[in-house]
Amino acid sequence: MWKSEPSFMMGLAYLLHLLRVYMTKELGFSGSITQLQLAASLSCSFLPPASNQMDSVGCSIPINQMAEYFNSELNRTVVQLRKELPLAVLTYVDVYSVKYKLISHADEYGFTYPLKACCGYGGGKYNFNGNIRCDSPVVVNGTLITVKSCKDPLTHVNFDGFHFTDAANQWFFDRINTGAYSDPPLSLADACLKHA
Repeated sequence: MWKSEPSFMMGLAYLLHLLRVYMTKELGFSGSITQLQLAASLSCSFLPPASNQMDSVGCSIPINQMAEYFNSELNRTVVQLRKELPLAVLTYVDVYSVKYKLISHADEYGFTYPLKACCGYGGGKYNFNGNIRCDSPVVVNGTLITVKSCKDPLTHVNFDGFHFTDAANQWFFDRINTGAYSDPPLSLADACLKHA
């Protein structure tokens, strides 16, 4: 289990420690109000998991568990920092949940392919090969071709196995912008106006 991996737990603790140091020392919160938006962006991995480590959506269970744990620890750190830095404005944005919502309900939001890379190689559910990336040359049946983008990226959530398509990123922004995935739950416009 990944939680028993000392390197993961040490890495997480160190990352959150760096956030605390940055907030309290480097930014020098000394009474001025500063707004910082913290977005936990770990989400469903597009890397094809072993079939026994795949959830019902097709995402890696261990990677999702790490992402959920990281996000809960980040949120806990933000809550603690709010107590330590009462004049700072800290907003936690749960990007994981909004991304997983689109991936797990893609068809409800007009996307046909939640996991299949638009600009990938290999076919199947993921159309991904970690050794053959977008715009890479590959020999197929004795012919050299270049991996290119699909004809309609608006139907894909996954662009290249690592990144989201512009359409998916717009969908994420439209939801995050409302404040529904933020703590405190303020739209971006209201958060900026409230603390300007």
